[in-house]
Amino acid sequence: MLSSEGNRDLRWVCLLELNLIDLILLALSLLALSLLALSLLTINCRDASYYFTLCAENDKKAEVLRCMAGSIDLIIGPVSKSVSSGHRDALWSGVWDYARQAHDQTSEFVSSGCPLEAVRVFDFGMRFADITNLVDISSRGQNGGRVYSCGISNAGSYNQDGVEGVYFATSQANAGSIFQVSCLTVNGKMLFTFQAASPVVDKDTLRIFADKFGEILRGAVGGGGGGSVGGEKGDEEGVMEAQQGFSNAHGFKKAQRRLASTTSLMMKNDNNDSSSKSIDNKEGKENEIEEENDRKNILSTVTMMTIPLAFIPHLSAWSHFAGSVQEMYSNLLAENNLQDFWSAANFWLFFAFGHAVLQPVLFLSELLHASPGPKVLGDLVPISFLAGNVAFIGILAAFKEVRNALNALVVSALIFYIGNGLNGTGGFGDYNLQLNDDYQGQVVKGCPAYEDVRQPSMDDFNLEKYEGKWYEHEFHDWTQFKEVYDTSLDIKLTNGGREWVDDFGLRGPSPKSNPRSWDKSPVANGAHYFLFGRVDDNDSNGVLRERGFGVEFPNYIVDVKKGEDGEYKESIQFQCLEKGGVRVFEGINYLSKSPTMTKNELDSMHTRARAAGMDKYGAGVDQTHTNEFADGLIDNNWQKMWHTLGVDRLLELLTKAIEDGGRE
Repeated sequence: MLSSEGNRDLRWVCLLELNLIDLILLALSLLALSLLALSLLTINCRDASYYFTLCAENDKKAEVLRCMAGSIDLIIGPVSKSVSSGHRDALWSGVWDYARQAHDQTSEFVSSGCPLEAVRVFDFGMRFADITNLVDISSRGQNGGRVYSCGISNAGSYNQDGVEGVYFATSQANAGSIFQVSCLTVNGKMLFTFQAASPVVDKDTLRIFADKFGEILRGAVGGGGGGSVGGEKGDEEGVMEAQQGFSNAHGFKKAQRRLASTTSLMMKNDNNDSSSKSIDNKEGKENEIEEENDRKNILSTVTMMTIPLAFIPHLSAWSHFAGSVQEMYSNLLAENNLQDFWSAANFWLFFAFGHAVLQPVLFLSELLHASPGPKVLGDLVPISFLAGNVAFIGILAAFKEVRNALNALVVSALIFYIGNGLNGTGGFGDYNLQLNDDYQGQVVKGCPAYEDVRQPSMDDFNLEKYEGKWYEHEFHDWTQFKEVYDTSLDIKLTNGGREWVDDFGLRGPSPKSNPRSWDKSPVANGAHYFLFGRVDDNDSNGVLRERGFGVEFPNYIVDVKKGEDGEYKESIQFQCLEKGGVRVFEGINYLSKSPTMTKNELDSMHTRARAAGMDKYGAGVDQTHTNEFADGLIDNNWQKMWHTLGVDRLLELLTKAIEDGGRE
């Protein structure tokens, strides 16, 4: 316990020396103190990590207060010789030296705007990775889940008449610090709970750590050394109100595996070892259970190894991608425009994952309609398919190790699939994900200016004539999917020709990609989504500003060809999104007012695109995907079922809502 006077002195020195005016920075000071106490135990402690929680008051996705987590790593030290030798003056001043380092690093971190980004990174990890499982696996390593040397948890201040003290501890059973200190100020007195991972640290060592902690703390606030945390020097019991807790480190001694498995005792009662004895009595049985669990988790361990291996085939592509992301982030950070970074990142992630998620859906659809045997549910679903699903779900429900193994394999497959997109082997037409990708061995950075690609056919361009329905015959564009067909763009001008709506229609999956199931899909008869554009007076004639999926990018109409009636019959469009000097996305569309085109007509369009210098951005024949077209609506039992369920009406409502919302 730190007395009211000592606590007041500590807070005053914090304000005077460091301007640490909040609980976070006070906790950092205490963390520096715990590092010094560790140094006296001849434990090498060269760095510390501090995790915090941010509350995002103005989160766009919600109108309520939301708490989210992030992290910052503070690199503190090394411990000086005078401090490690235990010289008292050096120890006391060392607290503030380390606290200043923590303060400076934290202040720089906060002022840089990085906390919000840390929250987003952590949130992304929680959404797309099985963090709990990864922590459990890491706890089985040689370090027993001990990632940090020491940690501080400061819960703030609590004032309530009649309450003498409140002690709390944070679980360190499966993962955490070797030493953990939790503190709370109750009615002006700062109370401490000391924890350690047993048997990495025994009770005697923890007591020494607590005593050294108290000695340094008293000296740092001007109260002199000696004594312990528990009371002034000369107290009868020495350590009076500091509490000691032991959590069993998984991988060293396997008696306690539950997160709350912490044994607490008053340090003044040295003879009360009943808790430890009760744990020892259970060790044999629980060790047997643990060994059995380890055998069961061999499958999970082996499949987890496939995750890093999935990066290897496309390692150079991942390296190039990481470098481009870092370049974009650094440039936008220097411009104080990280919002653009995150909008571009979310745009990229949506489609990188969207393509990957679509593949198992299409596979299951084909499997459904290829399954043999009689059908049920209105003669729609084969019994063998239902039986297979029941068996598969039953296995997952019964065997945790199978679930974990499947999760690992799914993550590995996802990494490998995205790597294909970064490497260009996933299909240049619809899944060329690389940032600032290369052409013929040369990296092509950024987006061209409109004048660099604009063709003479655009000299007298009339936007009003551009209205109407266009059929997309080929594309290079990862916002589209090669598995769809009958793609079209119905362009309508609004607001006196100053804005436009791009109604993108499609059907899917295509007969080529899903020969067994294409006509059973709920969107086999079409679906729509909208992109919205505007005409900017600062742009050249032929440039439209288009927005969709959280970003706005220029849509260059590069080339048009007129028919005998003077109306536009062919068009080449080029969209390019550049952020922070890095090209995030390029889209190239070969359009015609007719649903049919000859090979010579398409070859002619490729020749014009090459003349515009667009091959290096993906306009070549070998870099585009050719769409399929089919006539007529599909009528079968599956389409009748979708109609009965109201899917077609729901799609119409969604289309209308999106269109109206975009115009507003």
